Amino acid sequence: MLVVALIAGPAIAQAASLPGGGSGGICSKLNGLNCNNVTDVNSLILTVINWILGITLAIDVLFMIFGGFLYITSAGNEDRAKKGKNTVVNAIIGLVIIILAYFLANVVANYFSNVGATA
Repeated sequence: MLVVALIAGPAIAQAASLPGGGSGGICSKLNGLNCNNVTDVNSLILTVINWILGITLAIDVLFMIFGGFLYITSAGNEDRAKKGKNTVVNAIIGLVIIILAYFLANVVANYFSNVGATA
């Protein structure tokens, strides 16, 4: 997470400093940053978290496919079948964690956006 924050930090700072849609090339609807409107910190952080969760979801799906492949191609090898089963089970646990992290991030972001609105 720290490495991602260090790499994405300059891009986030540039996006925050270009509210009028100036040049920079990082603001588009494709990546979730709309520079025509002023982007607040909460939505910017939520966008970064959603991107990270999307990447981890894709990796999780690849682990499910890999575990299923190991299980199907075990050809009677019990160790390989067990490894494939464990990989699929761990990928499902990871999927549950990813879904919970998504909901937790949205709840926290909504809480902080509501706190700022009522203060």
